[in-house]
Amino acid sequence: VFDMYTQGDATKIGRKCYNAIKSKGERVEQAAAELYVSVETIKSWNRTGNHFRCPKLENIIAVSKYTNIKIQDLLN
Repeated sequence: VFDMYTQGDATKIGRKCYNAIKSKGERVEQAAAELYVSVETIKSWNRTGNHFRCPKLENIIAVSKYTNIKIQDLLN
């Protein structure tokens, strides 16, 4: 998993995490509270340029558990 994270495309990983949260159908605010990150952090995973932030590995793991999506699917 760590190798997949370090070798993966950060933008693609961020967008997959953001889209996984959005596809769950709940509000971003609720997801942020359950994942212990800010709403702005989740929104930054879908941005481009200087406003983009790649999710940390522990956040990707949390998104995986929260959305019931395999972590490998978020990292590929």
